Amino acid sequence: MMIHESFKARLGEPETFGKIDLSVVKTKYAEQLSHFEDSDLLLEYLEHYGQAVFNGGVFSLIDPTDYEELLGKFTKLSNSPIMPFAKSAMGNFYLIGEVDGENCLAFYNIHTEQYSYIDDEFSMFFKRLAGNRANMESEGYGHFEFPALEKYGPLGIDECLTFVPALIHGGAESLDNIQKVNLKENLGLLSKPLTEADIEMKRKNGYGMKLLIQDEVKGSLHETSFGGYPVRETGTPFAWPKCDCGAELQYQGKIKTDIGYEQIFMYNCAHWGDVEIIIVDSENLEFVTPADPDIALRKTETSVAVTEVDTNDYESARLKWAANHKTVLGQQNGRPYWIQDDDTPTCDCCNKKMRFVAQLEDDNDSAMNFGGGCGYLFDCKEGKTAKLISQC
Repeated sequence: MMIHESFKARLGEPETFGKIDLSVVKTKYAEQLSHFEDSDLLLEYLEHYGQAVFNGGVFSLIDPTDYEELLGKFTKLSNSPIMPFAKSAMGNFYLIGEVDGENCLAFYNIHTEQYSYIDDEFSMFFKRLAGNRANMESEGYGHFEFPALEKYGPLGIDECLTFVPALIHGGAESLDNIQKVNLKENLGLLSKPLTEADIEMKRKNGYGMKLLIQDEVKGSLHETSFGGYPVRETGTPFAWPKCDCGAELQYQGKIKTDIGYEQIFMYNCAHWGDVEIIIVDSENLEFVTPADPDIALRKTETSVAVTEVDTNDYESARLKWAANHKTVLGQQNGRPYWIQDDDTPTCDCCNKKMRFVAQLEDDNDSAMNFGGGCGYLFDCKEGKTAKLISQC
């Protein structure tokens, strides 16, 4: 029997809740298991421990057949075969799956929809990773799971901790918003298709954040881009905004949103006048040329790859992409990462707090100049107005 001593030392003796029928597992998940040279090791652990909860719920081995169907209802897990084999305190799963086209051991966070690669060997997983606090905090959801378990545990095999209300329904990602619930019932709730209200609330909480990554492909009329020319509806008048001094404001770029193309014009002289946002709600577009291109246009044009990420933490996502030598120009649809205090503007037409649209990084070569800080774009869907503020 190959049970690693490091696993025993790290997790100790578990509370057991019944055996797992390995003959069913081997038959049902033959395809998934075939991708791993050491899949027999996983089967040895399942046979030795059965359904088992370690350290009050830090890590639990489960019967794959109990959860495969429920997890298959989550969008990211619905397109390829999976085999769940373990869970964490907050009902997140370790499974055999497919991440970026690669069969691997993966981690799926049911709260944030993070679906990430863990390893390609069971030996490494059980020897060093399973139940390892440092690994779970850096690669999983341990920064919430460990303090939550200390506060609300221990857990049974059919229980988990979850946010109530759920993050996707507008709940706060806070320890004060956690309850102990039935795991299967929670999976059923979180896997249901979202209503329009759910989607809007999820967006307000920062999920569905999209990073704006500098791209080498030339931009188009109909995409988010920086520099180049602004657009208008074909054949319609367009009044280029001007500074108090009479000069044309410099066009910075456009952000594609659900209310149109939000185009940013900024001062380019000593007057430091107001920023102006022009929203064009049309797909029948053409470029607009200013009277004085030397003043009104940037010298560089930058295309943008809009990439959705599985987090609402902009700063950590930005640093991760930057480490991969990608230039992050900002974020869209998340929540602002303020340099100073929250400065969300109020709409002039309805007197309500405006909706966060995008945060833009200071970069003279590829994006905009915010004095070394960031720009924050907000809009109002009802009034179809927008504002840009900056902090440094």
